[in-house]
Amino acid sequence: MSLERITKSILDDAEKEAARILHAAQAAIQRKIASVREELKKNLTERLKDVEAELEEKKAIELSNLRTSYRQQILEIKNTVIDDVFKRAVQQIVSLSDERYLSIIEKWLQAISTAGQIFISSKDSKRITYEFISRINQSRKESSSLSLSKDFANISGGFMLKTEKFEIDHSLEAISLNLRERLGPKIAKELFREQTW
Repeated sequence: MSLERITKSILDDAEKEAARILHAAQAAIQRKIASVREELKKNLTERLKDVEAELEEKKAIELSNLRTSYRQQILEIKNTVIDDVFKRAVQQIVSLSDERYLSIIEKWLQAISTAGQIFISSKDSKRITYEFISRINQSRKESSSLSLSKDFANISGGFMLKTEKFEIDHSLEAISLNLRERLGPKIAKELFREQTW
């Protein structure tokens, strides 16, 4: 064999080996690219699922917060309406004729068998007089007689009775508040029975 042929044979073999190595390297690179691509796709899909789940959770929380806020606002509106009903009731009682108003006050005073000093609002000073209290005292025992204070209570109507040991708040505000607590749910049911909030 001549040197040229040997050289050519070696070069041909080297080219074939280089081509085989290049082909193997390209195949390895393609497999690596496919593997990385698959891994990225998997990671992206998982991250996308995580983000979607996170967004769904945030949406659910926000929706729950909105529902709670809505219910709270509706409850506040209902309570305002109910409070207004009781305020109007107090105003109606205060606006009663003297005869009707004094009849109510007299019944309340007669129901109390304790002696004490009565405090009224300045507005009631023309209706609830010393003569009125004297007339009530005529039907009471002397040990349970009432006196009308010269000082006024900061109330819209009714009275406050102070004894040596305790105080009875029979103001229209206190009665209204008591009734509001006891009858509020019943009134709400009646007022709002047709609405579905």
